Amino acid sequence: MCLIQRNDGVSAYLVFNHLAGQGHFSDHQRRAAAMLIPHLQRTIKLTMQSERFRGASFAGAASLNALDQSVFALDETGVVTFLNEKADVLLKKRRWLKTRNGRLDAFSMAEEDKFATALLRVRLSRQAETLPLYGSENINGDPDQTQVV
Repeated sequence: MCLIQRNDGVSAYLVFNHLAGQGHFSDHQRRAAAMLIPHLQRTIKLTMQSERFRGASFAGAASLNALDQSVFALDETGVVTFLNEKADVLLKKRRWLKTRNGRLDAFSMAEEDKFATALLRVRLSRQAETLPLYGSENINGDPDQTQVV
């Protein structure tokens, strides 16, 4: 048995087993194990980091789901990469917002350009903007106020 990784109080050990009476490892087996150890160390480190990130991701998603607001995360091309539960419900209502080819868009065709332009302004200026959206059920009434951040 040999210690191959010690990180944040966690130790990882590599154990090779032989059947009783099989004798010691050969030089070839020892060299092969020695060549394998750096790869195992890297794999263990990446696995541990991945588990920490996964835990932080779950905690972050739970926090965003606790908000009363809809939260969408978009990449630089406008593709939705994350949405909280409220945002998912909002999309399923198919009233104000929709996705088309994975991109967030205004539900009303008449407002698509206005919405896309507002998203671009917000992305470039990094300033929140309130955008009146009429939605599919309220096209002749007062708009609903939607803040794009």
